[in-house]
Amino acid sequence: MKKIIVARHAETNYNKLGLVNYDPNVNVYLTENGIEQAEELAKELKDKAIDIIIVSDLNRTRQTADIINKYHNVSIISDSRINDIVNGFEGEPVDKYHEARDSNPDRINVRFNGGESIMDCNKRTNDFLNDLQKRSEDNILIVSSNNNMKQIQIIINNLPLGEILDMHIKNASFFEFSL
Repeated sequence: MKKIIVARHAETNYNKLGLVNYDPNVNVYLTENGIEQAEELAKELKDKAIDIIIVSDLNRTRQTADIINKYHNVSIISDSRINDIVNGFEGEPVDKYHEARDSNPDRINVRFNGGESIMDCNKRTNDFLNDLQKRSEDNILIVSSNNNMKQIQIIINNLPLGEILDMHIKNASFFEFSL
């Protein structure tokens, strides 16, 4: 049985500004407060068994993982399937996306500006989780974003996907489960 820890990246400059980011080429980085949050998270996780760390392609998850990895010195690999939802609102206020999504009668399947739906993101996250079972490592840390952590909680707890709309994950928080 695999033990999985899922952590959300620490605070970023875009979190402070309330902006959407899913493009790995945009300069989104941990703030000073975010670095402190990641250091606290690293201390919380330092005694946990971790064989490998898997991050998204987004710099904020790599920065958070690098800080955590000071206590583990394991390989860090990236997997684009746990990138944040490509919601079509890159660089725009998160509230603008939420307003557009919430005004649509099909909030789970709606796509904007060539982006993906919550359902699309759910499918790729589920595919990622299925492939985790094939990995040789027994203790895996995943560092990702708010949406992906919610997707993982929905999948592992077999919850209706619509519940994702009412969930929020704090920066630099984590949860554990067995797979």
